[in-house]
Amino acid sequence: VKRWRGKNQAYSAAEVMRDEPVPGAARAIEQLHLHFFVRFLTARGSYADAFNVTQCWLQQHNFEYDDLIVVDGPDSKVAFMDDNTLLVDDFTLGHHLEKPYTNEQLLDRLKLEGHNFIVFPLGGTWDSVTDKIMEWAHNKTTATCFPTLVT
Repeated sequence: VKRWRGKNQAYSAAEVMRDEPVPGAARAIEQLHLHFFVRFLTARGSYADAFNVTQCWLQQHNFEYDDLIVVDGPDSKVAFMDDNTLLVDDFTLGHHLEKPYTNEQLLDRLKLEGHNFIVFPLGGTWDSVTDKIMEWAHNKTTATCFPTLVT
């Protein structure tokens, strides 16, 4: 995305399909899928046919999941959250810039509204958050958990 410096080419289907997943992501999601309803909730409103492109990308990289929702922007994700949702996200903006920055406004909103979330470390691995996800599920008092995993 950086090489396009924010131009629309960065969000073309061809460019998106070149993106590589975080190492170990498909394996981690596969393991989580044994215990959870997995929903990819992604803000990709900047390019045409975002749903189909994202679905093809997930298939190309062998991700197992139950649902895919594509929204225009990060704030739109909140509408799909409830008490049984755990949002896992890097909460960053400006990926076309030299250094993406944290979306503090969204984090503040999630805290204020009492939503469950885990910050995925930018440049990190799923191994760094999988234990936190399982701990969250273990501490839930409801019978069913629907973690929302976002790429």
